[in-house]
Amino acid sequence: MDIYSTDPKIEKYHLQVLEDDRHFFPFYDAILLYRLDVPQRFPQIWKALQSLAGRISNKEMLVMNEKQNF
Repeated sequence: MDIYSTDPKIEKYHLQVLEDDRHFFPFYDAILLYRLDVPQRFPQIWKALQSLAGRISNKEMLVMNEKQNF
């Protein structure tokens, strides 16, 4: 089964995530796309978003993704 490391199905179906030691699947990183004027137009929001960089673990993201499934 092809899933992301933050897929709620991991917990739901008690799946074991295997290491891709042959690097078959491309590496996945979440990114933020924004207009160049966002930091100037919304400085407080921009600062809050910047403070999240690298602070959410895969486990935490998995739990948040699970809450989004209906």
